[in-house]
Amino acid sequence: MTLLITSMPCAATDMKTAIPILIVVAIVELTLIVLAIVDLDRRPAVTFDRKWLWVLVIVLFGVIGPVVYFAIGRQEAAAAEEAAGERSAPAADRATAAADVLYGAREESANASSDEVRKG
Repeated sequence: MTLLITSMPCAATDMKTAIPILIVVAIVELTLIVLAIVDLDRRPAVTFDRKWLWVLVIVLFGVIGPVVYFAIGRQEAAAAEEAAGERSAPAADRATAAADVLYGAREESANASSDEVRKG
């Protein structure tokens, strides 16, 4: 029995070398997770159009989750604009559409009478 105990490697020596490695891996993992979530938050559109799904993938799968997100989850700016559709419309058109929704569509007779008042 004594021979078996003395021939085993010292667990304390293994722990002394394993702890710095674990610390580096933990720092890399946390950095990847934070960068992926910040990038996900700033993107207007992502693959599969479900940001909550990507948050789960990033957080639950450790180092693999952010790598998968960076590899296939991100969409380029042109693809994001295409996916957004109406976001690519000019701001004036969006403002006019919002005003029409809030206050109702403008009547042409009201516009004509206001133009006459401005001219006169």
